[in-house]
Amino acid sequence: MVGDTFCTTIAPRRLRPVPLVQAMPALTARTSGRRFRSCCFLRLVSRPLVWPARSIHTIGPALLQIGDLWHAGAVTVAQEHLASNVLGGTLVHLLRLAQPSDAERRVLLACFADEEHVLGLYGAGLRFASWGYRTLMLGASTPPVAVARAVDALSPDLVGLSATMLLPPPRARELVDAYADACHSTPWAVGGDAAESMRPWIEDRGGICIGRDLPGARQVIEKAVVTNRRKRNGRGE
Repeated sequence: MVGDTFCTTIAPRRLRPVPLVQAMPALTARTSGRRFRSCCFLRLVSRPLVWPARSIHTIGPALLQIGDLWHAGAVTVAQEHLASNVLGGTLVHLLRLAQPSDAERRVLLACFADEEHVLGLYGAGLRFASWGYRTLMLGASTPPVAVARAVDALSPDLVGLSATMLLPPPRARELVDAYADACHSTPWAVGGDAAESMRPWIEDRGGICIGRDLPGARQVIEKAVVTNRRKRNGRGE
């Protein structure tokens, strides 16, 4: 709620809602080869986002396109960070609002150690919320020991890990083994751009490799969660 003084001195502007995935190409076209103008960028990405049922379908593609544009050198680090901050704030609020009040299942979400990119993790949280999971968010750069403590203390039904930056193979294998040990018998999955490069190690340790297709992995995830619940309850397979 905005104070009355502000409302009487500055008339609020009517902004047309726009999917953010459309804002990035417009930004690229306007700033390509020219000096970056933050005011233009903020005007593009600060338009109201269409909520709530379609938030995943709007923000998900936007996250992917921002990442692709950054990797292609079409946007600067400053532009990527501004978009990430706008989206990040939106995702935090949406995830809190989307939490199912009657959830019987919980998913623990965390980024790989040294992984600071959390937007995909919040997007995954929204997806899990739409599937009826309550999200327990650990956030960026979570070491295996922290995941182990959270698993012991919170007993989640699933652990979801995000890895977007490619790691040297020895380091990647070391972390996969450490996270597998940290999760104990709890089903665990790894998503993000770097997940595919670790698929053999993830699957060798009993994990689920999601890659960039979380919806496509839903059936495998649900089966693992149900099977583990039955084992916990002493009913076996």
